[in-house]
Amino acid sequence: LTRARTSNFAPWNLICGSVADLLEVDLENAALLEVALGNRAQMIVIENLLPLSEYLSRAMTRIEGRVGFVEFNEHVDATKTDGAELDLSSDPDVIQRADALVTEASPMRGLGTKLLAQTWIVTSLDAAFRLARQHGSACRFVTLQGELLEQDGTLHAGSLRSETAILSRKSELRRLKNDIIRLDQGVLSSERQVVLIT
Repeated sequence: LTRARTSNFAPWNLICGSVADLLEVDLENAALLEVALGNRAQMIVIENLLPLSEYLSRAMTRIEGRVGFVEFNEHVDATKTDGAELDLSSDPDVIQRADALVTEASPMRGLGTKLLAQTWIVTSLDAAFRLARQHGSACRFVTLQGELLEQDGTLHAGSLRSETAILSRKSELRRLKNDIIRLDQGVLSSERQVVLIT
């Protein structure tokens, strides 16, 4: 990411950032979005995978560790139609599709749709299993309790470790920064009133 910020050459200049950095979510929904994204939250968003593929096949150096990349170009992906998607919104146990958790303030709102169009927030694990039986492997389900039922039937349960809860920490930090700004403005206003009184 540091190289992407400083380089003018492909593939580095095509990197937009990490998924977690490019999606905004309200603090109260951060944990659900974190579960819905899973490891995808740490993936690197790149406008075009081909230059990266060419770089990796010819480069003498290799990327250390394991890094996931997702191709997303706002101009291209925004024009694609998602007509094949299943709409479960009328089911009484469905809260909403997971990409609806992404706020309008996100720099790449369409990225949430690309990653979460088949992920639904549901009331309970029983509802997730019922919907999975009805719709086969077409969807993923996140419960309000934080369980995740994958398309292949894999179930993830338990709480996220705090060090992996990137979106939750980012949302909390944004809220705290806003609180500081509001408090600073209140202090300035109070100081002005004191000056006017004296």
